[in-house]
Amino acid sequence: MDESRAQTNPVAVALLTGLVVTGALTVVVLGGGVIDEVSNSAATERAAQEMTQFASETAAVALGGSDRRRVDFSATEGTLTTQPDASWICIQNGTAANRSLVLPESDDPENETCEDNRTAMGAAVYDTGDGRVAYEGGGVWTSDTDGNSRMVSPPEFHYRGETLTLPVVQLHGEVRASGPQVGLVATAGATDRVKISNPLPEDSGSVYVTVGSEFYQAWGRFIAERTDGRVVELDHDAQTVSVELVVPSPVTIDNAIQAGGDGSGAIKVQNLSVDSYDSTTHSSYSSSNANDDGAVITDGGVNPIEGTVGGNVYTIRRAKKVKIASTGRVNGSVHSQRKVEVAGSGVVEGDIFAEQKVMFKGEEVGGTVHSEEQVELSSSGVSVGGVRTGSELRFKADGVMVDGDVHAEELKNLDKDPTLNGDVYTNGTFGKQGNGVGVAVPGELHASGGIYTDDTTVSGAAYTDGDLEDTDSNYDDEVHVGGDADLSGTTVSGDVFVGGDLETSNSADITGTVYVAGNADLDSTAIDGDLHVDGELTCSNTTVTGQVYGDTSLSCVTTGSPSVVAPTSPDDPKPPKSPDEPSPDPPKIEVPPEDELDSINDTDCTNGGTIQVQSDETCTLQPGKYDVSKLDVDQGKLIFAGDGRVELYVSDDLSLSSGNITTAPAGEHDATRVEVNYYGNQGANVKANFTGVINAPNAKVDIDEGNYVPHIHGAIIAEQVQGDNGAQVHYDEALSGRTVGDGKNGTTTIQYLHVTTNEMTIED
Repeated sequence: MDESRAQTNPVAVALLTGLVVTGALTVVVLGGGVIDEVSNSAATERAAQEMTQFASETAAVALGGSDRRRVDFSATEGTLTTQPDASWICIQNGTAANRSLVLPESDDPENETCEDNRTAMGAAVYDTGDGRVAYEGGGVWTSDTDGNSRMVSPPEFHYRGETLTLPVVQLHGEVRASGPQVGLVATAGATDRVKISNPLPEDSGSVYVTVGSEFYQAWGRFIAERTDGRVVELDHDAQTVSVELVVPSPVTIDNAIQAGGDGSGAIKVQNLSVDSYDSTTHSSYSSSNANDDGAVITDGGVNPIEGTVGGNVYTIRRAKKVKIASTGRVNGSVHSQRKVEVAGSGVVEGDIFAEQKVMFKGEEVGGTVHSEEQVELSSSGVSVGGVRTGSELRFKADGVMVDGDVHAEELKNLDKDPTLNGDVYTNGTFGKQGNGVGVAVPGELHASGGIYTDDTTVSGAAYTDGDLEDTDSNYDDEVHVGGDADLSGTTVSGDVFVGGDLETSNSADITGTVYVAGNADLDSTAIDGDLHVDGELTCSNTTVTGQVYGDTSLSCVTTGSPSVVAPTSPDDPKPPKSPDEPSPDPPKIEVPPEDELDSINDTDCTNGGTIQVQSDETCTLQPGKYDVSKLDVDQGKLIFAGDGRVELYVSDDLSLSSGNITTAPAGEHDATRVEVNYYGNQGANVKANFTGVINAPNAKVDIDEGNYVPHIHGAIIAEQVQGDNGAQVHYDEALSGRTVGDGKNGTTTIQYLHVTTNEMTIED
């Protein structure tokens, strides 16, 4: 007889009972329709139906509503086994770069990763030979022989409103059975509730749920389609998927321009200048007190930048590429999760961080170019501070200069004769076999694949796991070779370590000691140190100033025993640094309740719930909160009076033309005094000087129309921003940390997190 378990408290029983009913109904309503999509195999379809029935009957046990239940299972299509280690789950709380564990709980604050901390879910797997069906995490999943997986019925992953309820079903037991009637017994084990403080604090970041499973692709689709979460990581090699749920926190104003749109041109900086100032230290902006903290951030792309951005440029998440035109300039860094293109005379004074290809045809990168994909330096005279790429570095024009270190998986087109001023690290080759390059390296050279040089100078130590072939070059420090080495006409001002054979000729000169693990064939060579040869030694016209250890049958050999030192392996290129990820989510706008709104007393301002100021008209707004359908200033005068704060909420139409808009005392630019919240979606035109914050999260803000050159002192938040005609945005640093609208964001949010581990044992 089924009984309620004594250790489950009444709240948990009510909650979990509701989940059981919801899950069972979902199986009945959705199961059949989804099963039709699972597989063309009749055997796999029948197995999926059988497993769905199994999930329905064991749901009460899995969720703590029943201690024990007997289930009959028809396994005529294949073999049913329990696999306690088949899958796992990990829950974290924090940011993309800094997360702490929720499940499993951890006592080690230095190790909060899912790689080392996991909670096993296990699975009951029904293998039919042409597909697999599994009960896992409370859901039913299937995969074919190609590894393609689908969901048959949903798992116990419930997200409603701002609450995530996640009972983690942990399956135990040893079952291996087949036949028309397999009798199974499902027994409930311990139910443990993870201690979490609800509601989650505003500064806790996000909740990340990571699942590792054979059916990870189906888990990913379920999370993306059936919840409001956002899949942030899908690792095919590791078979894992992660979803992010954002904890609501006040969205602060920290950027000059912030666009939440995901289009390729979410921000267009066309003949637009962006910089910053601080109204707390200087009451008014001027070029003499301007700073370079005016950042630009978007969830989409920045295409193009034809003007100047004083701060950093960020594109993240669904981002498109960042394109800097020949007239564009970024005084900060560029952070992109997509491609970065710099054309003509474009300049980036800081670093470039990209997760896709970087094509640089511009004039200068003052910092380092970081990319996980290919980097192309494509114009003569290009100067970059350094390069770190997990893929190829291509020199596509003569005369490229790299002032710092180079770290690349492969180096291409070294025959373009780049100027290198730092260390070089590559997992590929430096030069080509039989076609050595003459590119000087003023630092160390690490090339795992091989070194092929000709008439060049390497000022630091040289390392390779492969071969080294050289003609008439100078190595000013040690040389370490894992393969064979040919040092014809080469000068080495240090020791030489060769793991294979060594060949020298043409007046080679080595001032240090030579260690050879293989054979040595020396011709017309001077060695100022000792010579150690583990294999055969042949020498002609060769002078060894020190001791020679090796073949004693030669006239140039003195007695002794060989002692060969193995080469030192090159260091691998350092991985690229990931772009920073500030949040681009624009704040929502919630109009204050009517009893908190103020009435517009100036009859020249309002006309049926609108503010329309035409030629020769003057509208004066006192400090307060106002809700209007239209804010339209055209040739008239709009004055925000007094020393208080004005909050405007506009529903339908926002147009600020070249009229006289006074949002601060004459000559002052305190942007904290005025906030215009446009919650419409028809687009907003701003071609007037304005001091304050323009918040239009669902619309495009256009500041490039007409012949007037507008100056925006404050910040712009929108879905899309376009600036042209010399318009200028001056970010007021006094806004930093302040909220706008109702201070919340428009992303998937979670305030309440309920996590339990529910053990269940299956036995036959």
